[in-house]
Amino acid sequence: MRIIHIISSLDARSGGPPIVVTRLAAAQAGLPDTRVHILAYPSDHDLDLSDIPYADKLHIHHAPLGGPLEKVTGKAAADTLDALIRDQGVQVVQLHGMWEGLIRACAARARKRGLPTVLTPHGMLDPWALTQSRLKKRVALALGYQRMIKAASAMHAISRFEADCIKRYGYKGRVEVVPNGVQPEEIEPIPEPGRFRAAHPELADDPYILFLSRLHPVKGLDILGEAFERVAKEDSSIRLVVAGPDYGSEAGFRQQVRRAGLESRVHVVGPLWGAAKFEAMRDAACFCLPSEHESFGLVIAEAMAVQTPVVVSMGCNFPEVGESGAGTITRREPRPIAEAILEILRDPSMASEMGKRGRKLVQERFTWPGVARKSAELYKDLIGA
Repeated sequence: MRIIHIISSLDARSGGPPIVVTRLAAAQAGLPDTRVHILAYPSDHDLDLSDIPYADKLHIHHAPLGGPLEKVTGKAAADTLDALIRDQGVQVVQLHGMWEGLIRACAARARKRGLPTVLTPHGMLDPWALTQSRLKKRVALALGYQRMIKAASAMHAISRFEADCIKRYGYKGRVEVVPNGVQPEEIEPIPEPGRFRAAHPELADDPYILFLSRLHPVKGLDILGEAFERVAKEDSSIRLVVAGPDYGSEAGFRQQVRRAGLESRVHVVGPLWGAAKFEAMRDAACFCLPSEHESFGLVIAEAMAVQTPVVVSMGCNFPEVGESGAGTITRREPRPIAEAILEILRDPSMASEMGKRGRKLVQERFTWPGVARKSAELYKDLIGA
């Protein structure tokens, strides 16, 4: 089977989609008789894939940026796809994202060539997402994106929540839930405790809460800051570690910390990738993500995979956390978040049990090899049809 994934870029600063696409594609490349391509625009900050199992089997192609209208029309990207279909015998096209010109153009070109297309919105058809830049999206839908959605051979939803959103939007075709996952080889064995602390001696032996995501308003860092003020009053030893690239929230958060007089207990460490990310999760007393909206919080699954209890907001749309007992789901407000964190800190036995349940959940339902097999079944059905 010959598969191609289309995404606007593999820029490491772009959050979850490039991480998801590269790991899904690499896991698919590890399946028998499968050849996997990725097509994206070039970036100066492409993800480092050297530690991802089977990434050496991927075939990554960069579409020319073309003229000033390329980002709107996607023509150069579609022409590149055309050549790959002809020269590489591509059989199925998976499109990641919604509102980029290359996604619309490549979907149209794949349809013209009679190939099945799988559209992965990555949360972009959720009601919350559709309210952002509403007018621009209405114009885009009228100019061809609505046709792209309706004509998709199937929709790939990354969670039960997203599947419901896609159906409520009005898509009548096949909606397949294929979640994101964790690559077992990236976390096996689980990092030894203490590695992140050794790299950050300012933490000493104090317990810390970990926030690891883009520093973007939607992620709720300001709410976690308020929750941490409450926690800090109850426990003078607890610290907060904030990791991730800045998307507009860092300056305001630092001011918030200064006003609270907590500079010595809050550590903003920048982006963490690869082993460093899992080491930070492993040493944390708990992981917290109070997002306003997530379709599938990959970072939540990664934290659970290394046996870290999690505290997440209802907006993370990850009901399995509560169903499995791997952590706590709370309202997106400082007080309940602080209470959930304190409950974990005060009961090490409960925290340990949460960590074990989270790891078991990920091993059973959220690994990339399992995800790759499920996606391949979808492709085979579409190619056969």
